[in-house]
Amino acid sequence: MKNNNLSVLPWYDSIEKQDFKKSYAFGAVYPLFMLKGYINPFQIVNIDVDDFDDGYTIELVNFQTGVAVNVTTAMSPYISVAFVTGIFGNVIFMTDQQVITSPKIGRYFLRITTALHQYFSDVITFVDSVSPFLKLEWWDVNDLQLEYGTLFYENYGFQNLLYLQTELGKPEYTFTDEGEERNGYFFPTKQISEKVFKFNFLSSEYLLDVMRLIRMSDYIRITDPFGRCYNANQFEIKSEWETQGNLASATVQFQTDAVVKKIALPVLVVQRDVINATLFHNIVLTSATEIWFAFYDQSPDLSGYSFAGYVNNNNRIEVYKNGTKYILVNPQNNDMYAPVNCYRFLSNYNSLLICNIENFNTQNVTNMGEMFRSCGSLQSLNLSSFNTQNVTNMSLMFYLSTHLQSLNLSSFNTQNVTNMGGMFANCSSLQSLNLSSFNTQKVTNMETMFSFCGSLQSLNLSSFNTQNVTNMSLMFRSCGSLQSLNLSSFNTQNVTNMYLMFYLCTQLQSLNLSSFNTQNVTNMGGMFADCRNLTTIISNTFNLILNPSSNNMFYACYTIRGGNGTTYSSSHTKAEYARVDGEDGLPGYFTAPEP
Repeated sequence: MKNNNLSVLPWYDSIEKQDFKKSYAFGAVYPLFMLKGYINPFQIVNIDVDDFDDGYTIELVNFQTGVAVNVTTAMSPYISVAFVTGIFGNVIFMTDQQVITSPKIGRYFLRITTALHQYFSDVITFVDSVSPFLKLEWWDVNDLQLEYGTLFYENYGFQNLLYLQTELGKPEYTFTDEGEERNGYFFPTKQISEKVFKFNFLSSEYLLDVMRLIRMSDYIRITDPFGRCYNANQFEIKSEWETQGNLASATVQFQTDAVVKKIALPVLVVQRDVINATLFHNIVLTSATEIWFAFYDQSPDLSGYSFAGYVNNNNRIEVYKNGTKYILVNPQNNDMYAPVNCYRFLSNYNSLLICNIENFNTQNVTNMGEMFRSCGSLQSLNLSSFNTQNVTNMSLMFYLSTHLQSLNLSSFNTQNVTNMGGMFANCSSLQSLNLSSFNTQKVTNMETMFSFCGSLQSLNLSSFNTQNVTNMSLMFRSCGSLQSLNLSSFNTQNVTNMYLMFYLCTQLQSLNLSSFNTQNVTNMGGMFADCRNLTTIISNTFNLILNPSSNNMFYACYTIRGGNGTTYSSSHTKAEYARVDGEDGLPGYFTAPEP
């Protein structure tokens, strides 16, 4: 691990490298503040991530007492492993959910243990509230490639988060006018007003390391203790080390701007705090409690939200609540059809809050791949009006929509879809999903289809026809809330890859694979690994002739019990026990299906 920190929460391959253990720190711990029970996003950069597939343990260690609490089950649904080259890559953690139960304020650090390595975070300071702190967020659209590592953003929706114990100073203003001479008078057409803010704070070396990257980020958002949100266009940081100790006095200066265009006559009518947005132009909104999309005759419930952004020609409307910016979207009007290719149509609108698509005519659409990818604020989506009869690609359609709780797909016609890979991956707030209406007869790819759906408790796949599917790798990975899964209707005659198919389904107790045909499968590595509560697998003996890759197939399946009483043994975690217990007098972990 390089001595050049890239994560707000730094990680080390030795506990002796923690910041307070430096000779000039004199044992002083830098307070890296986090709300108690929450772990801010981090990336462990450029390490050997290959062994993470063999299982790992995460512990929260009390800094004062040394007492460690196992938090693997709570944190693992929000951990991703990204390979860069060979066996090296990043461990990525990101969620805004509370992951530590019964938290107490105080100092802690995290310890991750794999079969080959241990990694230690720096010290975290849990506090009762983060509202008195200045909140910094920054992220990029694309991955950031550096000589000493890569920071992954694009496919993970990753955002850095930092709380600082400081306040903003009074702003300075500069103005620029653009305009033209009209009848001997200067007529302003655009005014740019820049606001320059400053704040000071004490910083450790590791924090200065990572904050160097803020000014190079695509998006920088700063929220003050009063909930006021600022989007920074420029960000500069200067530091000077204190005479003693491990702290530097840092000064940050950042700029925001607002552009106002005068476009002939105004087209915005405000009556009784209701904005009639029949026409969309670059006009600055003031404030309102409700917005009415006249050409839809829809009135979304926006009580509690304020309007302080732009309505633009792309029908994007910014609203704010508690200092956080959201976006409302009406994709188009009554007379328009959806484009044939809706690939990434609303992708990466991480602040998308309300999406009104009732009149969105999709009868000619063939590609919906990544259509709602990374819509991280969207909580409810009703697609019952969608006509999907011609769609062939739904891969990653809702990928990383991490706050999605309600999803209506009851009208979906999937008769021509061939790719559903990652369709619901990382929808970590979905608790139930009924896909009983899905026709999957042409689907060939279901790789990572439900991967990291950590809150999913109910999943109805009773109508799935999987006769043409070839790839089911990582299909249910980290579905940590599922307790039972009935796949007895699955036809797996053409599947070649089941790698990590049920990996880290930590609450799964029963699994019905009674119809599984594994004659063409060549990779079953880690298929049931870390299913720590799995008791019963109903299945016939797997065909192992073409399955040389089956390492750790039953790793950490501590509660597994075959139909004839065979229990888990750490000496038998490969495919040799992937058979009906007692068949031909041999032990196994499977229970025979009922005749």
